[in-house]
Amino acid sequence: MSTTSVSLLAFFLHHAYAQLDVVGSWNHVCALGVDDPMPTVCSSAGMTKTDSGGKIECGGNFDCCLCQSMICGSSDGSKTCDELNCNGDSGCFGVRDIQIYGSRSDGAVISCNGDESCNSTKIIGSNIKEVICSG
Repeated sequence: MSTTSVSLLAFFLHHAYAQLDVVGSWNHVCALGVDDPMPTVCSSAGMTKTDSGGKIECGGNFDCCLCQSMICGSSDGSKTCDELNCNGDSGCFGVRDIQIYGSRSDGAVISCNGDESCNSTKIIGSNIKEVICSG
């Protein structure tokens, strides 16, 4: 094999297994794999995601990794949260301001089903019914 062929092979292998490191709002690295699309829920650092109908869904890999804050329900009880779903791998990774306010009667469910989906997060809230960590 010629030197040029070896160099091209090394270049290809490096880029074939490369990842895209995107810095999140809390200076954490969202290390997207080569087959991961860019996050869709918070598409850039500094965004705040609020619930839609009592639910926040971070279903894809790294979907909420760039969020500055995630707020489901309200602290005064005027809106309640039913569920936060961090189902994609590293779906909510590194977000240090997650606020969950469930109803007094039913409570909220926090579901961390993807690999490292809730790693390095800080979640505060009230009336939490269940926390599921199966990723």
